[in-house]
Amino acid sequence: MTALPVGAERVRDALARGGAGLRILVHAGAPELALGLVRQVAPQALVSGYDRYEGFAAHLAEARPDICLSYRFGPDYPRAALVEGPHAPAYVHVAGTGFDHLLPFDPARLLVCNSAGFQGPVMADFALAGIYAINLRLATF
Repeated sequence: MTALPVGAERVRDALARGGAGLRILVHAGAPELALGLVRQVAPQALVSGYDRYEGFAAHLAEARPDICLSYRFGPDYPRAALVEGPHAPAYVHVAGTGFDHLLPFDPARLLVCNSAGFQGPVMADFALAGIYAINLRLATF
């Protein structure tokens, strides 16, 4: 069994107790959409949101999150602040299917996970629709 990163065991144990003592940051374009759900899962945690790339390092220094739920991607993503900075969290959950925008990171210091497979049912529907479209020759209509 692989050892958890520094601080990750404390986070895991705190989540089992309803989030007591945890600081959770939701980094999203509209963080308020996820804040209520996070508060339901971890009612005793201190939950905050942030919606920009600019000033993210300063916000991390102020919020000092144990967990960051990241719904943001893009070329200006503040990777260094999130994975290398002095106030980097112990966990980062990327709400997409990949986390290559966070590479490289030290797995002994940071646990990164993502939502792999969450688009599976939609992609299956899309593939089936494509097959139907070809078989029915919809392009000829």
